[in-house]
Amino acid sequence: MSIGQKVLVALRGVTFAYLVISFFMILDYEIERNDHGWLTVFEFSNVAYFLQLLYQGIAFVSPLYIFFVGSVASPC
Repeated sequence: MSIGQKVLVALRGVTFAYLVISFFMILDYEIERNDHGWLTVFEFSNVAYFLQLLYQGIAFVSPLYIFFVGSVASPC
């Protein structure tokens, strides 16, 4: 028994939505808690979380692009 492509894309979408919401909640909390203000955005933990969010977003969108457009390669 294996996971189908549509289920995998849906799970990636749910994970991406969770990461987006939690990223902004974490940033809001840390900006209010720290004295640095908006410099908190550039702390290592927040940058690493953003890169993880970016990867998950690309992994979620790329199968949708292939499904709707049909191909990744440009026509010659």
